Amino acid sequence: MRIGIDIDDTITDSFVYVLDKIAKDYNKDYNKLLSKNLNWDDIYHGCEDLPPLMEYVFSNYHLWIPEFKIKEDAIETMQKLLDDGHEIILATARSHALPGQNIKYIEDNNIPCTKLREAAGNKVAVALEEKLDLLIDDSINNCTLVKSEGISVLLFDNPYNRKCTTLDRVCSWKEVYEVVTNMTK
Repeated sequence: MRIGIDIDDTITDSFVYVLDKIAKDYNKDYNKLLSKNLNWDDIYHGCEDLPPLMEYVFSNYHLWIPEFKIKEDAIETMQKLLDDGHEIILATARSHALPGQNIKYIEDNNIPCTKLREAAGNKVAVALEEKLDLLIDDSINNCTLVKSEGISVLLFDNPYNRKCTTLDRVCSWKEVYEVVTNMTK
């Protein structure tokens, strides 16, 4: 199976890191912001609790990337998937990373993959070009669009995507492994 996997908030916990930075730099209560179930659009374009912060995020993101924590069991599960004969294509929309930064992050964190697709904001194009059988992503929009092309998707659970009930959801990397294993039986 050819599996496409998003990096931020699928393999990493980037959103909570960025939200913590915003709370500190803008003198906001982190726990209050977290409880609001904000999403990336709220951060980029502003909301009741925050001003528009797209420029702030994009100008600092490359500084924060090395600090993003890997989700529990992500590395081990991805390695097991590779060992089982699957191909893993990392598809990240990180267009604001420095040249080579994504590769360095993958190498430094021993993230196993077959291929990396950078600046992959259009996950449908990536899914079709790479002939993916499955996309794992935290974005409702990405998953919905890819699913509309007849490609299986798994929405990786995050507080900001929990209202979505129309997509198959996974809440952990162990669950990813179980679902993929069952899909290939």
